[in-house]
Amino acid sequence: MIKKNLHDLFPSMQVVSVMPFRLTRNADITRDEEDAEDLLSMIEEELRLRRFAEVVKLEHGPHADPWILSF
Repeated sequence: MIKKNLHDLFPSMQVVSVMPFRLTRNADITRDEEDAEDLLSMIEEELRLRRFAEVVKLEHGPHADPWILSF
């Protein structure tokens, strides 16, 4: 889906290569669920903070572009 819509995501750029990948981020949850008054709010906040957490693993599909990997 993303590959098919890259021209919308990057309208003034020429896309020369793409490859599928997945990032895994550190999911260290430090809050105590028993003390949380609103568990759903706590989980939502943790998910927002995870966007900025340290990347711990990068996975890519077969035949990865070496230039993209080095970038």
